[in-house]
Amino acid sequence: MKKAMSRRGFLKGAGAVAIGLPFMDLMLGAWGAQAAEIEVPKRLVTFFFANGCPPALWLPQGVGRDFVLDRALAPLEGLRSKIALVSGLHDPAGKAGSGDDHSRGSGAFCVGHSNPYQESDSFDASGKRFASSAGGASLEQFARERLRPQTLLGSLEVATMRGAPFSRTYHIKSWRGVNQPNPPILNPLDTCDRIFGVERPTALPTDGEARQARYQQSVLDTILPEYHRVTSERYGLSAMSRTMIGDHLDAVRELERRATLNEREMLAACLRPDQPQSYAETRYSEYAEVFKLQAELVAMALRCDVTRFSSVMLGAGGEGFKLSEFEGAHHELGHQWNARPDNDFVVYTRFQMELFAHFLRALDSPEHLEANGKSVLENSVVLAGTEISNPSNHDHDEMLYMVAGGAGAIRTGYHHRIGDKRAVNDLYTSCLHAVGVDAPSFGAAEFNKQALELG
Repeated sequence: MKKAMSRRGFLKGAGAVAIGLPFMDLMLGAWGAQAAEIEVPKRLVTFFFANGCPPALWLPQGVGRDFVLDRALAPLEGLRSKIALVSGLHDPAGKAGSGDDHSRGSGAFCVGHSNPYQESDSFDASGKRFASSAGGASLEQFARERLRPQTLLGSLEVATMRGAPFSRTYHIKSWRGVNQPNPPILNPLDTCDRIFGVERPTALPTDGEARQARYQQSVLDTILPEYHRVTSERYGLSAMSRTMIGDHLDAVRELERRATLNEREMLAACLRPDQPQSYAETRYSEYAEVFKLQAELVAMALRCDVTRFSSVMLGAGGEGFKLSEFEGAHHELGHQWNARPDNDFVVYTRFQMELFAHFLRALDSPEHLEANGKSVLENSVVLAGTEISNPSNHDHDEMLYMVAGGAGAIRTGYHHRIGDKRAVNDLYTSCLHAVGVDAPSFGAAEFNKQALELG
């Protein structure tokens, strides 16, 4: 398998090896160890899908590696090795606060606080209340604020839905704090402009001087004085040791050359794609094509390190989208599910999971492996969930949560069954730890116990 290396990652690893030249016992073979430990970006993505999913449609009997993603989750079975299924969690933040059940669960998703009651909350003709804000920062914004990577975009928020519903918590899943929403981009054309409509490198240097500065100067040039010192006769190394050092540096320079070539390939793959079609208002019949465009653009932004944090939505909370080939609207079928568990609600959920699988495959492309030989997905944490559990009961117990990728810290291909009726807040904390955020807890203090052991 071809390992993709960035020159930036190589310089950090190879420089450490070369500067350690006097320590022969550490030097020999050091590049092999460094190659496996090259630092790559860790990303955090939240993925929301609408209208819940009852445990009878997704909860497997097996635990550990002995489980199958079937029924509503069947479209994900081919990606099972890249997914951690986390069951046994409830969402106490979604059980209280402003709004109806969908609004409360939507606002609490990846926030871990209940929606605050505010004068700006709206009401419909029947007096039903709709929350105007979530209760705190969302998971990916919390991580972005803690890590502050030097990327062109701080974060990227996209959604596929039929416009903005009544409640802001329905259609917004990214928050910098109370009353600080990051509304999602609904039109893939706008998403493309958001990613590529900023000043950024779009081609390799063309003038000879810039090209030489970027590509011909070797990291080894910076340690030539050290090299001459340790290979001089006065230093006391044997002729064989001096020859070994020379051979080692030749090998390092060859690896650097390969890294430079790979960076050229990667940069070419990060050029602005063809302009997507504009979808000013997504029709239900366009859901799949619009979502796939959004998903592929987000995957490209993450792969090219334009951003490391994203909120991706498939539908708004409580949205009653209707596909022509199904017998009813998604939300309506959810309400009827207890009485008619054979209705098309499960077909809608499979449709959602097919699109989620498309997004994961875009992140898991073997054509774009990173410096550690892993895919963007494997170096990321993608946390997927919804706003309620059983849509007939509108409850928030035994909620469906999946973590894809895991960033090397969360064991995937595994069903983690959590006891003691733990709150999802503890899963949120585990996701933060997986991307390098050292936070003792996340969300409301009363809903936290400790991070889940998912390694």
